Order: sequence, then structure tokens, then C-alpha cells
Amino acid sequence: MYRTKRRIRALTRPRRRTRGGAFGKDSPKSSKEHTRTIRLVTNNGEEFAVPENVAKMSNIIANMVGEDPDDDEAIPLPNVHSSIMSKVLEFCKHYQEEEPMKEIPRPLPDNNLATVVSPWYANFINSIDNDTLAELTKAANYLDIPSLLDLCCARVATYIKQRTPAEMRELFGIRLNLTAKQEDELRKQIAEN
Repeated sequence: MYRTKRRIRALTRPRRRTRGGAFGKDSPKSSKEHTRTIRLVTNNGEEFAVPENVAKMSNIIANMVGEDPDDDEAIPLPNVHSSIMSKVLEFCKHYQEEEPMKEIPRPLPDNNLATVVSPWYANFINSIDNDTLAELTKAANYLDIPSLLDLCCARVATYIKQRTPAEMRELFGIRLNLTAKQEDELRKQIAEN
């Protein structure tokens, strides 16, 4: 959860230069490179047979997969439901087999993701509802898929960018339990620091 909050914060603030690639270990590879199929089992028991290069976009799966090509043991994913896993795999397959996602600029230039990523990625992330987005973000974080987590966090950042705290509370259904006097005192404390 902490990594997710850092990514959202990073998308709303100016970018710092870092070393290394934009997406860690999940850079695209040729589809000829995979010959092995990895079996993944979700928390509701559904099994997915996935090409190795697609499965290894997840750093956690890449670390779990042995080097033995005859090893056919299924990898359990207790924190991911099959409906969310299908969305994760849809993203990973497109990333590996069709087109890699461009790095998302930080801070986001505007609230339109279509100006930041290719149309397929914008449609993919904008077509899901808020509950699915929350579950997809948790899955990307758990599976350690940096590019998918960046895309999910970018969508959340477009929600909160240039909104007032009151608008954000309404958008996310957060009730404020402070009295007006307590809220004023809190604002004064924050202003002093």
C-alpha cells in the first residue's frame, strides 16, 4: 500500500531523475523468446496458463519461477481474484506482444490519459469502474508489475488532480468526522508547520 501511495504522490509532483529503466524488469521481449507456460492459480481456484515472458512481467512471479523447464507446478496467487487476474493478463499480453507502454510523465500534464499513453492503454484503464481499479491497483502492487501500477496510479492521480479536499472527500466517499472548530484548529496547525 505504501508503494501505491508513493506512486500517486509522484504523479502529482514534479519528476526526479532516477537511474535505470522506466519499468524495471517488465520490459518487452520478443514473443519467440517464450516457449514455457507458467500456471497461475488465483484465490478462487481458477487456473491460468500463461506464456513465461508474460508471467515474468510480475517480479514476484519471476522470482518464484524455477529455472527447470520441466517444472510444471502451479504458482498460487492468494491475493488475486480471477476476474482481476484476467485484466492483469490482458495488460501484460498487450504490453509484451503488441506494444510496450510509454513512460508516464510526472507530474501528469493534464487529466486526459489519452495524451500521455497510447489509446489502447487509455481505453483499458478508463473502461474499468472504481472498484475494479482499486482491486487492479492492489494486484499490480502485490504482483510487483511497475508499469501496470504506474498506469493505475495515473488514473487515480487524474481523479484528484486540481480538486479541493472537499471534492476529493465526495469523490471517494470519505466522511469528515471533525466539527468546524476542530477543522479550523487542524488548518492552523498545518499552516504553522
